[in-house]
Amino acid sequence: MEGHSIFKLKQDPDTDLDSSNHGITNSNLRQITASRGINKDSFSSGVQNFKFELAGNKWWRPSKSYMRLRCKLSKTAAVPLRLSDGIAPAMGLCGNLYQNMDFKMGDTTISRVSNNVGQVNVLKQRLEKSRAWTKSIGASTNFWDESFVNRQNAVCQDGVVAGRIVEETLRRQDQIGYNAADTAEYKANKVVEIVYQNAQPEGTWIAGDLYSDIWLQEIAPRQVITDVAASLDFKTWSLQLSQLATITPIAANDASQFTRTRNTSDNSRRVSEMELIWQPPLSIFDYEGALPCGKYELSMLPFNVSQMKLNAIESIGVASKSVDDFVFEVEEIYLYIEELEGENCTDMKYLLDLSQLRMQENVFTTSGFAQRSFDVSPATNALTIAYQDGRVNSDTRVSASKFKIYPAAIPPDAATNIISDYGLSMNRQYFSYSGHNYPPQDAETKFDATTDRTTQRYVESLMQSNAYSDTGGNETIAEFHSAGSYYHQKIYKDRSDGATRAVVYSGFSGVDNANARVLVFDTHTIVAEVTISNGSIKNVSVAEM
Repeated sequence: MEGHSIFKLKQDPDTDLDSSNHGITNSNLRQITASRGINKDSFSSGVQNFKFELAGNKWWRPSKSYMRLRCKLSKTAAVPLRLSDGIAPAMGLCGNLYQNMDFKMGDTTISRVSNNVGQVNVLKQRLEKSRAWTKSIGASTNFWDESFVNRQNAVCQDGVVAGRIVEETLRRQDQIGYNAADTAEYKANKVVEIVYQNAQPEGTWIAGDLYSDIWLQEIAPRQVITDVAASLDFKTWSLQLSQLATITPIAANDASQFTRTRNTSDNSRRVSEMELIWQPPLSIFDYEGALPCGKYELSMLPFNVSQMKLNAIESIGVASKSVDDFVFEVEEIYLYIEELEGENCTDMKYLLDLSQLRMQENVFTTSGFAQRSFDVSPATNALTIAYQDGRVNSDTRVSASKFKIYPAAIPPDAATNIISDYGLSMNRQYFSYSGHNYPPQDAETKFDATTDRTTQRYVESLMQSNAYSDTGGNETIAEFHSAGSYYHQKIYKDRSDGATRAVVYSGFSGVDNANARVLVFDTHTIVAEVTISNGSIKNVSVAEM
């Protein structure tokens, strides 16, 4: 205990003082190119392999390594999205682009996500990252914000910073160069036509503006403009109004009588072309230490081009979006590894322990109380239960990034309205594994427009993942529901207990669950024994712990 004495002072700079560089003599961020050419036309053309090799005193730090993708999301090749298009990047976009992925040391796979990459990707982030990280770094680098509205505003030409919207009212005559000869005339089909004597700047009127004038004040003081068309000389503007069922055509009148009201705020990013930073949900990227010389390979299989495009977005509206409704392209992708210089490594044997996360699913179409069985790893140390609509990958209103169930007719505002989630109609839920029920008491929940009895399950999940006391905070209960509820449980058992059967019991309160799926994620630890000889990896053996 002498070393911990308050009376022991540091005397020897070589032994008593911590090294500022921890033995690292140099650090470099090395760009790794895929084995095949990858651009917007070839991104989905087969497996993407990123290979690299280290020798001598070179080491690799996985936790400080990442993928960089440069993408484009727009209405057409030349036209950006607008809020009225009802399209947002999917939450955690990058993970939704891939079917499966694995990582090899030498020729041995040590980390794998065999399927459901999008779901594994989002659960891993929600279990491990704080709310502070999610709402700042995560939102900025891979659209990790659960809010559809926030993600939508970030990529739309008329996007604004949510929560900082101010109304600005402009009058033609004194604020935008009104000419006494300017006129406003009502046409059929709820259109008002404004004719300026002088050309007006592009953007003078935009969809979403509010139109008001002296002639309609008593009928509809402010009418939403849903569409705008301008002549080539920007003198004649046709505004499509939404609020009135009919408008009787009215001859041209003095245009000084109308006003424009526009919601203004700090503009959002409003990007069509973006740079995303992402760590694939492979356990190797969790390793905080450095790995020595050898050959390494990251392999990822993307979805085909059509499926990849649809998976990249989340939408609202009365119908799913098609690939013709928007443009999404991955223009380039690179792996960046942190390469360190340290001790020379030629011969050694070491152990590498990694926590793996995998997902299985089963249909759950009954609204009554029922059970579903799953085979999980005998090394399972945590189980997570979630529910998801089976129309994932076929309807853009159903995102792989959200653990939600919808009725047969998906509400137009499903992505923004928590009540739309049929998963919240669950009134009973627990699972059994290794001779125990979790939670020990059958959970009875209720959620509707006026009642929320899900708080305990929300808190239990955060406590079990150690997120409850995270200094960066975690999801609010509203955000938890908005992203889709999950139920996480640590498993404690004897090392000799190799139980593999998990049974999930669920009941829903009389809703249409025709498209429901129950998802089971098992977390387990694997240990890789790595042998290095003559500066290269000679053998890797992997076992579950």
